[in-house]
Amino acid sequence: MGFEKCRSNKSPARVQVFDPATRARDQLQATRIFRRASPPHPYRPQSSRGIDRAANADVPTIREFIVAGGADQAPGTHVPVTEAGLAATLHFADAKSGAIAAAGTTHRFAWPLLIVAPEGDVAGMAIYFYNYTTWKAAPGVCLEEFYVVPRYRRRGYGKLLIEAMAREARKAGCVKMEWLCLKDNERALAFYDKLGATRKDDWVALRVDEAGIERLAASAAATAGEGSLIS
Repeated sequence: MGFEKCRSNKSPARVQVFDPATRARDQLQATRIFRRASPPHPYRPQSSRGIDRAANADVPTIREFIVAGGADQAPGTHVPVTEAGLAATLHFADAKSGAIAAAGTTHRFAWPLLIVAPEGDVAGMAIYFYNYTTWKAAPGVCLEEFYVVPRYRRRGYGKLLIEAMAREARKAGCVKMEWLCLKDNERALAFYDKLGATRKDDWVALRVDEAGIERLAASAAATAGEGSLIS
């Protein structure tokens, strides 16, 4: 039910009738108009690609980011990755259908995601692969490479990439996401803390390099007569 409001002046008094429902409707319409007129968030990707799986044409950019990430962690470090190696071992999406490109006879192990800034530049990258947890008999996902171009940092792009990886993990039925971080990289650790990641201080990361693999494989081959090799 409306209410009456009288406004007095030198002219004869005029009565305006205001209905609360009408006012609410007008305010809602004004809000919608304002939202349509408001510019997009300056740091939200506006490219048609936004966040997407990388294509074969992105291989040079992927290599550039991997090398730059290595320089961030340890300046002067030589990163031997090649474009040919990346092209042969990463999963790429078809730009039209989004379908994973045929792998042929080559094994492909990891999935790269790219984020494009409003300016049209590729602002960052995440490369992940799937692993497995026996305790839950379910897959997990591991972040192998994570890089945001310096001029695009502190804009939320890193968080968007991790969230995109989480969506892929959820679609695959993963029960965990994990990755490694240098202990002295406090800035990165603080970022991961804000994401809700927990530090596994009771675990030790172990690695066998290529030379070690060759040594162990050769040792297995030497004892083949004892039936120790997997057929």
